[in-house]
Amino acid sequence: MNQERHIRVSIDRQRLALVEHGKTIREYAISTSSRGTGFAEGSFRTPTGKFRIVERLGHDASANTIFKGRVEAGTWQPGVSYGHDLIMARILRLDGLDPENSNTLDRNIYIHGTNHKEQLGRPAGHGCVRMAPNDIIDLFRMVNEGMEVVIEPQTMPKGGLFFMDCDSTLSAIEGIDELARLRGGDVYERVAEMTRAAMEGEVDLESVFAERLELIRPDRGLCDEVAGMYVERKVAGVLQLAASLRRAGWTPVIVSGGFAPLIRPLAMELGVEHVEAVGIDFDESGSYSGYDVSHPAARAGGKCEIIREWCDAVMPKAAVMMGDGASDLETRECVDAFVCFSGVVKRPVVCAGADLVVSDMQNTNELFVMLDQLMRGEKIRNSKFDVDLISQDDQFESAMSSKKTATKTAKKEAPAKDTTKKSPVKGKRYTDGEKKEILDFISDYNAKNGRGGQTKASEKYGVTQITLANWLKGAGKKSKPAKAAKAAQPAAKAAVAAPTPATVGPAPVVAKATGGDLSAKLNRLLALHTEVANAKATVTKLEREFESLKSSL
Repeated sequence: MNQERHIRVSIDRQRLALVEHGKTIREYAISTSSRGTGFAEGSFRTPTGKFRIVERLGHDASANTIFKGRVEAGTWQPGVSYGHDLIMARILRLDGLDPENSNTLDRNIYIHGTNHKEQLGRPAGHGCVRMAPNDIIDLFRMVNEGMEVVIEPQTMPKGGLFFMDCDSTLSAIEGIDELARLRGGDVYERVAEMTRAAMEGEVDLESVFAERLELIRPDRGLCDEVAGMYVERKVAGVLQLAASLRRAGWTPVIVSGGFAPLIRPLAMELGVEHVEAVGIDFDESGSYSGYDVSHPAARAGGKCEIIREWCDAVMPKAAVMMGDGASDLETRECVDAFVCFSGVVKRPVVCAGADLVVSDMQNTNELFVMLDQLMRGEKIRNSKFDVDLISQDDQFESAMSSKKTATKTAKKEAPAKDTTKKSPVKGKRYTDGEKKEILDFISDYNAKNGRGGQTKASEKYGVTQITLANWLKGAGKKSKPAKAAKAAQPAAKAAVAAPTPATVGPAPVVAKATGGDLSAKLNRLLALHTEVANAKATVTKLEREFESLKSSL
C-alpha cells in the first residue's frame, strides 16, 4: 500500500480518515449503507476491502450542486424535499482491487456529498460513502486519481434487526386474497384453493406462487387499489411500534411473501425504510408483465435466506422476527427470538412455537422487555407451550399437557448428556452435499425403523425439524408429518358440527395429536386447523345458497 497518503473508512466508527505516513491528518463523519456491507449488484450495501480513486468529479462545483449520472443537474435548495438521497458537491469514484469487490466500478460506488447531513455518524445510506458537502470539498483537494482507499469491514455488533411480516401482522388484510377478490368470485375461489393446497404441502410453493399471479394478472391500477387497503386497514398501534423500535436501537425490516408495490405505501406510512418482498413488473401501459421469480420470498424457506443475508451484512447484536404464519415460524431457527402476532389471525401452531405471543400492538410492554434483554446479550428461548395463549380446546390442552409432562419426566430420568448430539446452529448454510447426506440418512433410518428419521437427523446433524421438513418437501420426499396431516383430513371433515360462519382465529382442534415427534404434531395441528376452517367456510357458503334458493321458491 502507498504509505504516503491514503484514505481509510471505518464502518464501525462511521469515520473517514486521510492518513499520511501512518498518521491521520484529517478525519470526517460519514454515513455508509443502512443495509450493511456487501458486494452483490443491486444490494445497496457498502463494499469493503481495497479500492482506488479512478475519477474525481465536480472540481469547480458549489457545495449545493446536484449530480445525476455524474453530470451537474441543478442546485439543492435547503428545506425542499427531494424524496431521495442526493449526490452533491464532489464525487470520488471508486474501483475495487480485490476479487470480491471487483464489480465496484459497475455498481457506481462513490465517496460523495449528501443533503442528509443529519444522518452522518450512522449507517443510513444506500451503498456509497456519504459526507457533508463542505467536508468532501475539503477532502477532494487533498487526494488524487489512483490514490488507495481502504474500507474496513465491520467488527463490532451494533443495534438490533426487527423483521416483521406484513399481511395479517402490520395490516389486517391478505394482499393476494384482495387482489383475487377484485378479479371476481371464480378467480378468488381458485386462488384460495391453491393457497390451501400449498399450506398443506400438497403442491409446490413456487408453482402456486406463479399460478396464482397468472390467474389474477394484477395491473398497476389493481395493485394501487390494494396498496390503499393495506394503509387503510393497518393494525392499531403499528405506527407507535415502528417508532418505538427505532428509538430503542432496532432497525425494522418488513419481510413478506407478498408484493413490494402493494406494501411500500404502508412502509412509508410507518417510516420503515426496508421492504423485502416480491416485485411485480408492469409494461408501459401498466399491465401485468411478470414478477421477480428470483426473490427468496417467492419460495419456501426464503424468509430465512433474507434474514441470514441481513444478519451477515449488518452484524446486529440480536435479530427478532414477528409474524402470524407458518412461513414466519420457519424463521425461528435463524433469529434470536420469534414473536407470534395473534391480533388478526390466531394460529395455534404458530403461537405454540413462539417465544412470545403479542395480541395487541398497543400493549407491547412485554415485547420491549424481551428486546431489552436481547440487546444486553441475554438468551431468550421459550421451552414450553402456554396453552391459554393457544387454544381452549380440551383435546389440544390435553395433548399439550401430555407433552409437558413427558418432557418433565424425561428431564428427571434423562441419562448423562449425549455429546454426539448437536444443537441447531443458527444461520448455518448447508451445501448441496451436506443436505443430500442428511436426507439420505433420514431415508435410510426410516427404511430400517419405519419412522423417526427426522428426529434422529435433527439430533445427529443439529438441523431444526422445520428445516428438515422443508428439505424433504423440496426433494419431493414425503415426510412422516406430511402423511400424518393428510391422514387427519377425513377426521377433520367428519368433525364439522352445525354450520357457523368462518371466523378469524383458530378453529378447534378435533383430533388428538398422537405419536411422532414435535414437528409431526405441529404439522398435523396446522393441517387440521386449516381443514376445519375451510370446511366451515364451505358449509356456510352452501347454507347461504340453500337459503337463497328456498326463499326464491
